[in-house]
Amino acid sequence: MVDVENRPRRFRFRLVGTAIVDSFGLDVTGRYLEEVGFSDRAPSVQAHYGAVAATGEPSCHHVHFTRGSGRFLSYERLILPLSSDEKSVDMLLGGIWFDEAYETDFSARTRRANV
Repeated sequence: MVDVENRPRRFRFRLVGTAIVDSFGLDVTGRYLEEVGFSDRAPSVQAHYGAVAATGEPSCHHVHFTRGSGRFLSYERLILPLSSDEKSVDMLLGGIWFDEAYETDFSARTRRANV
């Protein structure tokens, strides 16, 4: 869940699930998007969140992301608008579906297969 603030438009991560934290290797709960340091992905995330907040229309994107460790992730991201007053978007509900086929950390995949 992401809080939408206006004047200026900012996004604060209210709640981030453990699977997302584990996959990205970073817990961003309580932090603003610009504080997180998604490297070159921040403008894209800002644009996607901003479009949903401005239009009130859901958004879905396929994202390819390389962590600082070099691990490549591929996932679908769904962003849904929420409103407490039924007029303006003040929160976003997001979900991520990770595509395990694109995981390049093969040592982790081998460990899971051997358990």
